[in-house]
Amino acid sequence: APHPPPETSTLRGRHATWTGGQLGRFLDFVADSPYLPAWLYLATSGSRRGEVLGLKWVDVNLDDATAIMSRQICMVDHLVVIKDLPKTKGGHTIALHHGTVAMLRGLQVRHAELTELHGAGPHHDSWIFCRPARTPIPPARLRRYVLRNQEAHTQAHPDQALTRLKLHGLRHTSPTPALDA
Repeated sequence: APHPPPETSTLRGRHATWTGGQLGRFLDFVADSPYLPAWLYLATSGSRRGEVLGLKWVDVNLDDATAIMSRQICMVDHLVVIKDLPKTKGGHTIALHHGTVAMLRGLQVRHAELTELHGAGPHHDSWIFCRPARTPIPPARLRRYVLRNQEAHTQAHPDQALTRLKLHGLRHTSPTPALDA
Protein backbone atom coordinates (compact mmCIF):
# COMPACT_ATOMS: atom_id res chain seq x y z
CA ALA A 1 0.00 0.00 0.00
CA PRO A 2 1.34 3.50 -0.78
CA HIS A 3 2.41 5.56 2.19
CA PRO A 4 1.12 9.11 2.58
CA PRO A 5 3.80 11.80 2.30
CA PRO A 6 5.32 12.90 5.60
CA GLU A 7 3.46 15.76 7.25
CA THR A 8 6.53 18.01 7.03
CA SER A 9 6.55 17.78 3.23
CA THR A 10 2.84 18.57 2.90
CA LEU A 11 3.16 21.62 5.15
CA ARG A 12 6.30 22.94 3.44
CA GLY A 13 5.58 25.89 1.21
CA ARG A 14 2.47 26.94 3.13
CA HIS A 15 2.86 30.33 4.73
CA ALA A 16 1.57 31.29 8.13
CA THR A 17 -1.07 34.00 7.86
CA TRP A 18 -2.73 36.39 10.27
CA THR A 19 -6.38 37.21 10.70
CA GLY A 20 -7.50 40.73 9.84
CA GLY A 21 -7.58 41.47 13.58
CA GLN A 22 -4.00 40.31 14.08
CA LEU A 23 -2.85 42.38 11.12
CA GLY A 24 -4.72 45.39 12.53
CA ARG A 25 -3.03 44.98 15.94
CA PHE A 26 0.38 44.71 14.28
CA LEU A 27 -0.21 47.79 12.08
CA ASP A 28 -1.35 49.78 15.14
CA PHE A 29 1.76 48.62 17.00
CA VAL A 30 4.09 49.79 14.18
CA ALA A 31 2.11 52.95 13.40
CA ASP A 32 5.20 55.16 13.92
CA SER A 33 7.54 52.98 11.86
CA PRO A 34 9.00 54.48 8.68
CA TYR A 35 8.36 51.06 7.12
CA LEU A 36 4.60 51.07 7.83
CA PRO A 37 3.65 52.28 4.32
CA ALA A 38 5.68 49.49 2.66
CA TRP A 39 4.20 46.85 5.00
CA LEU A 40 0.69 48.14 4.35
CA TYR A 41 1.22 48.08 0.58
CA LEU A 42 2.66 44.58 0.83
CA ALA A 43 -0.30 43.36 2.90
CA THR A 44 -2.93 44.88 0.60
CA SER A 45 -1.48 44.28 -2.85
CA GLY A 46 -0.37 40.64 -2.76
CA SER A 47 2.89 41.81 -4.33
CA ARG A 48 6.34 40.52 -3.47
CA ARG A 49 8.73 42.47 -1.24
CA GLY A 50 11.17 43.36 -4.05
CA GLU A 51 8.34 44.52 -6.32
CA VAL A 52 6.93 46.82 -3.63
CA LEU A 53 10.34 48.33 -2.92
CA GLY A 54 10.82 48.86 -6.68
CA LEU A 55 7.77 51.12 -7.03
CA LYS A 56 8.20 54.72 -8.15
CA TRP A 57 5.56 57.45 -8.04
CA VAL A 58 5.36 57.32 -11.83
CA ASP A 59 4.06 53.71 -11.46
CA VAL A 60 0.92 54.58 -9.50
CA ASN A 61 -2.31 56.22 -10.59
CA LEU A 62 -4.10 57.14 -7.37
CA ASP A 63 -7.19 58.46 -9.18
CA ASP A 64 -7.68 55.07 -10.88
CA ALA A 65 -6.42 53.16 -7.78
CA THR A 66 -3.93 51.18 -9.87
CA ALA A 67 -0.20 50.49 -9.89
CA ILE A 68 2.09 49.05 -12.53
CA MET A 69 4.51 46.53 -11.04
CA SER A 70 7.44 46.57 -13.46
CA ARG A 71 10.69 46.35 -11.48
CA GLN A 72 12.08 44.89 -8.30
CA ILE A 73 14.80 45.69 -5.82
CA CYS A 74 17.07 42.82 -4.88
CA MET A 75 20.45 42.29 -3.31
CA VAL A 76 23.41 40.96 -5.27
CA ASP A 77 26.73 40.64 -3.42
CA HIS A 78 25.43 42.97 -0.67
CA LEU A 79 24.56 45.68 -3.18
CA VAL A 80 21.07 46.96 -4.02
CA VAL A 81 20.24 46.06 -7.63
CA ILE A 82 17.22 47.19 -9.66
CA LYS A 83 15.85 44.56 -12.04
CA ASP A 84 13.00 44.71 -14.52
CA LEU A 85 10.36 42.09 -13.80
CA PRO A 86 10.71 39.21 -16.24
CA LYS A 87 6.98 38.43 -16.58
CA THR A 88 6.15 41.10 -19.12
CA LYS A 89 8.22 43.92 -20.52
CA GLY A 90 5.66 46.56 -19.62
CA GLY A 91 4.88 45.24 -16.16
CA HIS A 92 1.50 44.16 -14.85
CA THR A 93 -1.21 46.43 -13.47
CA ILE A 94 -2.82 45.74 -10.11
CA ALA A 95 -5.83 47.30 -8.38
CA LEU A 96 -5.13 49.11 -5.11
CA HIS A 97 -7.27 48.90 -1.96
CA HIS A 98 -8.89 52.23 -1.00
CA GLY A 99 -6.94 52.18 2.29
CA THR A 100 -3.70 51.82 0.35
CA VAL A 101 -4.64 54.72 -1.92
CA ALA A 102 -5.33 56.92 1.14
CA MET A 103 -1.97 55.94 2.67
CA LEU A 104 -0.16 56.67 -0.61
CA ARG A 105 -1.83 60.11 -0.90
CA GLY A 106 -0.52 60.99 2.57
CA LEU A 107 2.92 59.67 1.73
CA GLN A 108 2.93 61.67 -1.51
CA VAL A 109 2.29 64.87 0.45
CA ARG A 110 5.14 64.08 2.87
CA HIS A 111 7.50 63.30 -0.03
CA ALA A 112 6.56 66.56 -1.78
CA GLU A 113 7.26 68.50 1.44
CA LEU A 114 10.67 66.81 1.78
CA THR A 115 11.48 67.48 -1.87
CA GLU A 116 10.64 71.15 -1.38
CA LEU A 117 12.68 71.27 1.83
CA HIS A 118 15.78 69.53 0.48
CA GLY A 119 15.45 70.16 -3.24
CA ALA A 120 15.79 66.42 -3.92
CA GLY A 121 15.44 65.15 -7.52
CA PRO A 122 12.32 64.84 -9.69
CA HIS A 123 9.35 63.79 -7.57
CA HIS A 124 7.51 61.60 -10.08
CA ASP A 125 10.59 59.44 -10.71
CA SER A 126 11.50 58.93 -7.07
CA TRP A 127 11.02 55.75 -5.05
CA ILE A 128 7.78 55.49 -3.10
CA PHE A 129 9.23 53.41 -0.27
CA CYS A 130 12.71 54.71 0.45
CA ARG A 131 15.18 55.73 3.10
CA PRO A 132 15.49 59.39 4.14
CA ALA A 133 18.28 59.85 1.57
CA ARG A 134 15.73 58.80 -1.10
CA THR A 135 17.59 55.55 -1.84
CA PRO A 136 15.79 52.19 -2.10
CA ILE A 137 15.23 50.17 1.07
CA PRO A 138 17.25 46.93 0.99
CA PRO A 139 14.77 44.00 1.03
CA ALA A 140 16.53 42.27 3.93
CA ARG A 141 16.12 45.38 6.09
CA LEU A 142 12.35 45.32 5.60
CA ARG A 143 12.24 41.61 6.52
CA ARG A 144 14.36 42.13 9.68
CA TYR A 145 12.17 45.00 10.87
CA VAL A 146 8.99 42.96 10.45
CA LEU A 147 10.43 40.09 12.49
CA ARG A 148 11.82 42.42 15.19
CA ASN A 149 8.51 44.24 15.51
CA GLN A 150 6.59 40.96 15.79
CA GLU A 151 8.86 39.97 18.69
CA ALA A 152 8.44 43.41 20.30
CA HIS A 153 4.64 43.15 19.94
CA THR A 154 4.63 39.71 21.57
CA GLN A 155 6.77 40.97 24.46
CA ALA A 156 4.53 44.01 24.93
CA HIS A 157 1.29 41.99 24.57
CA PRO A 158 1.99 38.38 25.63
CA ASP A 159 -1.76 37.72 25.86
CA GLN A 160 -2.11 38.66 22.16
CA ALA A 161 1.03 36.98 20.80
CA LEU A 162 1.21 36.98 17.01
CA THR A 163 2.05 33.87 15.00
CA ARG A 164 5.58 34.32 13.66
CA LEU A 165 4.98 35.54 10.13
CA LYS A 166 7.62 35.87 7.46
CA LEU A 167 7.33 39.02 5.39
CA HIS A 168 6.16 36.88 2.43
CA GLY A 169 3.24 35.75 4.60
CA LEU A 170 1.77 39.26 4.46
CA ARG A 171 0.89 38.49 0.81
CA HIS A 172 -1.38 35.68 2.01
CA THR A 173 -3.09 37.60 4.83
CA SER A 174 -6.43 39.21 4.06
CA PRO A 175 -6.07 42.86 5.09
CA THR A 176 -9.60 44.06 4.38
CA PRO A 177 -11.10 43.74 7.90
CA ALA A 178 -8.08 45.46 9.46
CA LEU A 179 -8.09 48.30 6.95
CA ASP A 180 -11.81 48.82 7.04
CA ALA A 181 -11.58 49.07 10.83
